Amino acid sequence: MEVDRDVLQAAGRALGAELSEPQKLESPNLVFRAATEDGATVVVKRVTMTEWNRGEGDESEQLLNEWCVLEHLGGKVAPKLLAADRAASLIVIEDLGDRSTVERALLDPETEDGRGMLEQAGEALARMHAAGAEREEEFLKLQSSRGVLSPRSDSTVDFRVERRDLFLAFFDALGLDIHPDFWAQVEQLEAAIHDGPLFRTLIHADAGPQNFLVGPEMHMIDFEFGVYLNAMCDLGGARGGFPQTWDAAWMEPSDAQLFENSYRSAAADFWPEIEDDIFIEYLMMGTAHWALNRIAGSWRQSFEPMLAGTFQGEHEVKRRRHQATLWTGFCNSADELDLLGPISGTVRAVLQGLQARFEDMVPLDRYPALAE
Repeated sequence: MEVDRDVLQAAGRALGAELSEPQKLESPNLVFRAATEDGATVVVKRVTMTEWNRGEGDESEQLLNEWCVLEHLGGKVAPKLLAADRAASLIVIEDLGDRSTVERALLDPETEDGRGMLEQAGEALARMHAAGAEREEEFLKLQSSRGVLSPRSDSTVDFRVERRDLFLAFFDALGLDIHPDFWAQVEQLEAAIHDGPLFRTLIHADAGPQNFLVGPEMHMIDFEFGVYLNAMCDLGGARGGFPQTWDAAWMEPSDAQLFENSYRSAAADFWPEIEDDIFIEYLMMGTAHWALNRIAGSWRQSFEPMLAGTFQGEHEVKRRRHQATLWTGFCNSADELDLLGPISGTVRAVLQGLQARFEDMVPLDRYPALAE
């Protein structure tokens, strides 16, 4: 995707400075670095709809929401918002320089301090949540002023009112007799995540390691899906190997706890109750929410045609291993902590039912940077 000169000029007009020397950066959107007249650099991001970020609205929806989030955060943990042009569907943000993401670092066997990066990421996520705590009304006013709602994401699905038919179809196809308390526990979990005030703040809604930038102070990027919800929807994914990203790998609970404990320590300054046992309960709710999402979300996408013998995409082996990683991580942690038994038992039954049909459905290897 080339940088159109009209886009470069529109970004310059929004910033009030002529831009030159555009250099594309890796992203499903059009993202590029450009030089200003005084020798500094900025990053321009223009939302471009692709098969991976299509969403349910027009292409400006994600742009407008990220604009709201960056303005709301005011440069805390996120890049500073420098300018925006709604008509051109672009924003201009602070250039944080050439940095690796935590994802790339964890996948690189040459990385020497992968565990330290996990701790830094936990602290950065806590700083982001602190910046949004108790400011929901302000954020909603910003969104209203721009005529946008947070785009749908995996984090914002509410299983009390959505996707029940997908669960039932999956369970029926596998011949499962689910735990009799499964649905009641799903109701309780979703009520806590969507309605409860505890740990409610602005969440990233895609807080996988691909959206943390390594540096002297870790920053987060790509806030298109930012929304007010329970913080554990951002935090719980580590137990499943960070299911937000296609390149997720296996993570031992002890490594996930580095991320969680660093977060917990930093968040205690604004949420004292996070030091109590209630934190672990909510953490596992966030992890369960991800596990349930992958049951419902993957049924029609891949498992229904695969079980019918009508579809076998080239990426399906990795997809199955990805699901096995998430579900195994959640179930092992829930069982060890003696939490969410009806959900954990049902998820494990789904996993075992699929493993009986697909012998390659085993957890992924560990992140190379975390291997012993």
